[in-house]
Amino acid sequence: MACSFRAKPRRCRLRTPQTPIAGWRPAVSGAGWCSRSDPQRPHGLSPSSTAAGTICKDLWRNMTRATLTPPPRATTEEAERLGLSTTVLPNAIDRDEHTPAIVNLLANTLTWGQSKVFRQLFGLGTNEWRVLSALTKYPGATASQLCAVSAMNKSVVSKAVGVLLDRGLIGQLEGTRRSQYLYLTHDGVLMHDEMATVALEMQAIVHSTLTPEEIVQVNKLMLKMLSSTSRLHSYEQNREAESSRSSA
Repeated sequence: MACSFRAKPRRCRLRTPQTPIAGWRPAVSGAGWCSRSDPQRPHGLSPSSTAAGTICKDLWRNMTRATLTPPPRATTEEAERLGLSTTVLPNAIDRDEHTPAIVNLLANTLTWGQSKVFRQLFGLGTNEWRVLSALTKYPGATASQLCAVSAMNKSVVSKAVGVLLDRGLIGQLEGTRRSQYLYLTHDGVLMHDEMATVALEMQAIVHSTLTPEEIVQVNKLMLKMLSSTSRLHSYEQNREAESSRSSA
């Protein structure tokens, strides 16, 4: 399905720390007009010398296994009285041995942490970063092409493109069939370079527990697992078809 642009987003005026009243700049927001502190950092300041390093360290320092405290005995007894399951099932999936759970946990932690850092430093999120990053490799790509290369939903790409256009970080040229060719502006190139520094710093934190050989092996194994996506899609379609037949 083609990836179409959404309607022009409403604007949200953001204040910069240097200009608490005057000099508001527009940015995309899902709500109407609003105001909040602009997380942009002063120009020329290295990410490692700002909050980036601290935030990254705190995120991974706190990324420990959750230890759940069991409910009070009276609560458990009441649950049993009501016929609720209160014992660990023999076929319960162990998160530490379930590959999808491990991958999902790491991906969610990285995405959430990266988005938090990006928003504090640059006023952009992970989705905008993915579009900027894709356009460094595929200049002139259309929104539908960005959907394919970034594996993002069309509505997510459309929203991210709107944010970047509003910030003047990308430009667009009219193409055929109402498609727009997207390119980084000069400011977009500078923004990408600053965000890339943070992305690489966070990658280094993840890699810090691995040897260079293990990093290569992990990447190879994950790419190998990605090759099974077509079979996963087939499985999903088959189960959906079975569900439709059984409910008919």
